[in-house]
Amino acid sequence: MTDISFELQAGPLRKGKLKTTHGEVTTPCIVPLLMQGTLGPVDAATLFTTGVRIVAADGLELMVAPGSNVLKASHGLANFLGWPGVTLTFSGLHLTTEKLKKNASRLGFRYQEPITKADNRMDATSAAQLQRAMHSDLPIAAFQNISYYAPVDDLAIAAKINSDLQHQEQALLPTTIPAINGGGIKAVRKQFISNWQSLKAAFLTQFSQTDFAEWKRIVQENFAFLPHACLRIIVADNAAELLAALRLGADIIVTGLPLVDAVQGLAYSHEGPIRIKEAIYQSDMHQLAGHSVAYWHYLHHEGANAATRGLTINNLQCLLQAVDRDVQSSDVEYLQAKLCLTGQNGGNK
Repeated sequence: MTDISFELQAGPLRKGKLKTTHGEVTTPCIVPLLMQGTLGPVDAATLFTTGVRIVAADGLELMVAPGSNVLKASHGLANFLGWPGVTLTFSGLHLTTEKLKKNASRLGFRYQEPITKADNRMDATSAAQLQRAMHSDLPIAAFQNISYYAPVDDLAIAAKINSDLQHQEQALLPTTIPAINGGGIKAVRKQFISNWQSLKAAFLTQFSQTDFAEWKRIVQENFAFLPHACLRIIVADNAAELLAALRLGADIIVTGLPLVDAVQGLAYSHEGPIRIKEAIYQSDMHQLAGHSVAYWHYLHHEGANAATRGLTINNLQCLLQAVDRDVQSSDVEYLQAKLCLTGQNGGNK
């Protein structure tokens, strides 16, 4: 819960400096999403040595265990995790619901607690209390999405409920960052954004999960609605979304992709990804992250945690280095990142 400043730098692609009390971060920035305080078998402190400077976490699961009292006693999530960098926290990555009732503006969002599965509600007060316990640099306001393709009236009602609750939360915790939703309806999203004055940062959410062209359209439109110097935060679930987010001008991109790919036996390299689980690599002596590809193939085949840990670290380092090279060379197509993630080195098709 600290004041931040964000300053854009001149150049052909969007880049900037984010300053917090826990450090200065160059954007665009890739941010791993932690679950239970780790990125798979990789602890937060180790992530810092790979070049990660911001980690994201879902506070709702941390409220169940270790619990908000432990976080308070630790003076925040960063201290509890032994994390020396910047933290970005959600007060709940709730599942999409069918519809939001108008009384949710007063009663809060319905959700099921992780682990216990108990039914509960999160209102502005409980969301602000949780964010205070986590003591985050970038606290994202509580939000809940309905189906992207819900009727227009339902989307408008849901957006207003989200906006109302987030204003209540920001009144309790002024550093709260709004979470902008509204489905694919341009007017609804534009109205949501206009409800906030002097936006310094915004998290964009509720996109199509099945139509990538639609995903890009809404992201591009929303970025255009935001003040130019507003810090743009977004989640990318796959390589296509991550690359598009970079090209469209996202400043902070939250993703679990390096871990997801590592679990599936995909290792990033600057020449393109390697599917080490395939039999052709069982005797490959080329070096990857300090060992032969054959070594990683063996560990992955045996289901060893060391394989997931090593490949996750490798994937993060490779991706961060590729993005940094693209930024340093002012490559608006992010071709190094594209090569790292997909093995393709052509332009944006």
